[in-house]
Amino acid sequence: MLRQLSGEERRLLILEGSLYKAVFFLAWPMVIQSLMMILVGAVDMMMVGALGSDAVGAVGMARQVIQIIGISIMAVGVGSTATIARYYGYNDIKGAVNATGQALYLLFLFSLIITTVGLVFSEGIMHLLGAEGDLLTLGTGYLQIFFAGSLFFLGNFTLRSIFQGTGDTKTPTQIDVATNLLNIALNYLLIFGVGPVPALGVPGAALGSLLSRVFAFSVGLYALKHRGFYYIPSVKEFMELSTHKMKQILRIGIPAALQGITRSGGNIVVLGMIARTAAGNDAVSGYSVGLMVFAFALFPAQAVGKSAATIIGMNLGAYQKDRAEESGWKCTGMGMGIIALFSLIVFIFAPQFIRLFVDDPEVVRIGASFVRILAVVEPIHAMGLILANALHGAGETVVPFYISLLSWVILRVPFAYFFAFGLGFQETGIWIGIAVTQVIQGVLTALKFREGKWKDKEITESSSENFSSKVTGKA
Repeated sequence: MLRQLSGEERRLLILEGSLYKAVFFLAWPMVIQSLMMILVGAVDMMMVGALGSDAVGAVGMARQVIQIIGISIMAVGVGSTATIARYYGYNDIKGAVNATGQALYLLFLFSLIITTVGLVFSEGIMHLLGAEGDLLTLGTGYLQIFFAGSLFFLGNFTLRSIFQGTGDTKTPTQIDVATNLLNIALNYLLIFGVGPVPALGVPGAALGSLLSRVFAFSVGLYALKHRGFYYIPSVKEFMELSTHKMKQILRIGIPAALQGITRSGGNIVVLGMIARTAAGNDAVSGYSVGLMVFAFALFPAQAVGKSAATIIGMNLGAYQKDRAEESGWKCTGMGMGIIALFSLIVFIFAPQFIRLFVDDPEVVRIGASFVRILAVVEPIHAMGLILANALHGAGETVVPFYISLLSWVILRVPFAYFFAFGLGFQETGIWIGIAVTQVIQGVLTALKFREGKWKDKEITESSSENFSSKVTGKA
C-alpha cells in the first residue's frame, strides 16, 4: 500500500477496495504533510527570532494576514476536490482534466486580484493591525513579497486540493517534503547570509519561502500533468474553458471559505474576551499554547476528514451512495478513536505539554485547565470535523457553513460571555462555552449527515464522449 499507485489503481481502491485501506492510503501522507508544516513554521520562527523582537512581531502579524488569505482560497480548493473526485468516480477522466483546468483559471484570476490589491495596501493593512516604526517597515516588506508571489503560495494549496480529488495524496506530500527542506535552507541562507549572499533579515525569510513555493508549484504542475490521471493530457484539454465547471467549483467552495472565515472571526472575538478576564495576558498565553497542543492532536483527524471527502466524492460519482455513506461513518469512527486516545494522553499530561512551550506557573495552570476541558469533548469535535469534510466531498458546503456560523459565533460568543462574566467563572467559563459549542457542532453535523440529503446532490455533468473507452482501448 505504500508504493505509488496509478490513477486507475487509486480509483479502484477507493471504489471497490477495503475502506479502511483506502483511508490509510489517503491519510498517512497528509499526516506527514501536516507535521512538516508545523516543523518548518517553528524552525522559520526560530531563525527570525534571532533577529530580535521586532522581527518576530512583524512576521507574526504578517502571517495573520496570510492565514486569512489562505482561508479564502478554500473557495477554489474545496470546490476543486469535490468536483474532480466526482468526475473521477464516474470514470469521466476528460471531465476531471477539464475541471482541473478551470481550478487553475480561478487560481490565476484570484492571485491577480490578491497581488494587485495587496501590493497597494500592504502598509495600510499593517497599520490596521497596529504596527508602527520598525514593526511597520518590516511587516510591510514581508507582506509585499508574499503578495508579489501570491500565485505560488496559493497555487500550492490549490494543487494539493486537485491531487486530493484524484485520490493522490502521496505526490503532493513528496513535493512538500522537498519544498520544506528547501525552504529551511533558503531561509537560513537569505536571512543570515552565507559567502557572497548578503544577509537580508526579515525580507530574506519571505524571499526564501517564495522561492521554495516557486519550486513546488513548478514541480506540482509537471507531476499533475504526468502522474495525475490515467494518461498524459494535452494542454488544450486542461485549458478548454468551461464556465459551468468554474461556477460549480465556486458554488461549492465559497461556503467552505466562509466557514473558515467564520471560525477565524469567532476565534478573534473569543480571544478579546479572554484578554478581558481577571487573568488577562496569562489567560491569553494559556489559551494560545493550548491551541498549539491541540494542533498536534487534531491533524490526524483532519487527514481522515480530507480522506473522507475524496472517498465520498468518488463513490457518489460512481453512483455508489451506500458505500459513500458507509465510508463517512467508518472515517468518523477511525478519527474519533484516534482523537480519543490523543485526548486521554493530553488530559493526563496536560501540565507537562504546556511546559514544553512556557514555564510560567500561572500560564501552565490556566493552559492545563483549558486543555483538559476540551480534551473531554474533543472526540465529538473530531466527529463534526470529519463529517463536515465528508459533506464537502459530496458538494454540500452550505449546511456545514450554517452550522459553523451557529456554533462558533451565534452561540459561542454569548455562551462564553455568560459563563465567564455572568456566572463569574472567568477564563474557565470561556473554556466551558467553547466545549459546549463544539459538542453542538459535532452533533448537528452528524444529524445532517445521517439525514442523507447530500447523497442526491448532483454537481457534475458527464462528458459528451465516453472517455473510458479511450483509456482502456475498447471501442
